[in-house]
Amino acid sequence: MSRINFYQLLELKINPPESDPQVIESAIKRKQTEWSRLRNHPTKGTQARQYISLLTEIRSVMADNQLREKEARHARDLLKKKGEAKFRSIDSHVKLLGCNGDLSDAEIAKLAEFHKVKPQIIQRLVDRWKKMHGSALEVHLSQILIDKKPDEKTIQKIAAQFDTSPEEAQAVLKKLLEDRSREVDAYINIQIRKGFMTQKEISSLAQIYSLNQGDLLRLIRCPIKKESESELDNIYQLDSTVEQVINENLKIVEHDSLYSFLGLFPGSTLESLQKKALEKEKEIRKISQKDAFVTASGVLAGQSISIFKTDESRYAYDVSRARSLLKNLNRDLTLTVSNNTVRPEYYHHLLRKAVSFGADPDEARQHIVDYCQSKKWNIKLPKKKIDFKRYSRVALITASVFLIAGATFWCFYFSKQRLEEAYTRTIADANQQPTLEAQVRVYERYIKNTDQEDLKERAAKNIESLQNRIVQRDFKIVDQAADKLY
Repeated sequence: MSRINFYQLLELKINPPESDPQVIESAIKRKQTEWSRLRNHPTKGTQARQYISLLTEIRSVMADNQLREKEARHARDLLKKKGEAKFRSIDSHVKLLGCNGDLSDAEIAKLAEFHKVKPQIIQRLVDRWKKMHGSALEVHLSQILIDKKPDEKTIQKIAAQFDTSPEEAQAVLKKLLEDRSREVDAYINIQIRKGFMTQKEISSLAQIYSLNQGDLLRLIRCPIKKESESELDNIYQLDSTVEQVINENLKIVEHDSLYSFLGLFPGSTLESLQKKALEKEKEIRKISQKDAFVTASGVLAGQSISIFKTDESRYAYDVSRARSLLKNLNRDLTLTVSNNTVRPEYYHHLLRKAVSFGADPDEARQHIVDYCQSKKWNIKLPKKKIDFKRYSRVALITASVFLIAGATFWCFYFSKQRLEEAYTRTIADANQQPTLEAQVRVYERYIKNTDQEDLKERAAKNIESLQNRIVQRDFKIVDQAADKLY
């Protein structure tokens, strides 16, 4: 069982490692003062008290030459792992910005500033991405897949356009489809833990991945129900106190989830998670000297045993984790903005990312739209194109069987398309308004003039978000005015 590294905890230099006793003691006293001030803090108090309990051990280790040198080696190993994690984060952002093709010098500079590294490092990672995943053909096919899967004739045209063989284009397409299939499987595997999926989830998933709902239904191995989101939220909700305890102790052991704490993947079986949690708890109980790291690990092992006991409690944790990860999309969105606009390729990539870690598709979509609106960014939502050749063939067959049925078919598909486009125009119109109140009026007019319940619901959520911002703005104005009176 590892513990917190004292060089990192005291913020001492590592290369070369600090060895001056006076400098080390000064750092200990400075941290002791800081922790004592925070010991009763509502969110940082638990961690501060655990650090205070380590003071005797910290002084003992840092005063012993051999133990201190061992601590320094461990600190360098941790620094190396932190660097590797940083490069993984950079790689994910390179992949995000690469959705629109090759990265520009300005985008490379933006990433370098964001990650506090030299532009040359970003350029090397971009070159590696282009070699492995960022070919012009792969980027082009990814953009096409936002709308639909290309047929053989389209693949032949694309192959000719990029001076390659249809077989090579098909191979690239197959790889992209496999990536999307894994994302869909990951989402379904999380959702079926609650024992069912809803029709709304399936419809949203089909829309995001341009899948036929019939094909999607064949992948689902659980009942399908009609429950609303609000009903589901009430059933599967992790207690807020439990959630806070887990998150506080995860920070101490430097893990981002109970899955990584146990050293297992989110897709692991319930049996393997329970077994690993019990092994972890047994290992921790054998440790006689308890420090902050060991104490936090014991708490997390106990929570893991409780949470990974049933599919239902595990699903409640997965929902909590997904909502927490959803907030991390905000910094990703910041990197994609150009001229106050987020391109559809970036929007679609982040929406897929949210779905892959279990976020509800509509909730993820709403989160992205709300955050962009709060920053007054215009978000270009992907527009689905109607495949006229496909629908004309279907229409002719349908008309030959029964004219009225054919007319109904056309009306359904085109009306649905028009409704989606009208909602997209409403969002764009609202974003152009000079005031929050004017944006609210745009959505209110839309709700008044449409009968589509799911679109009404999305517009109502936008209104609620805008009204909250109006209240915050007005409170700030009143607060500032009150300050001037004193």
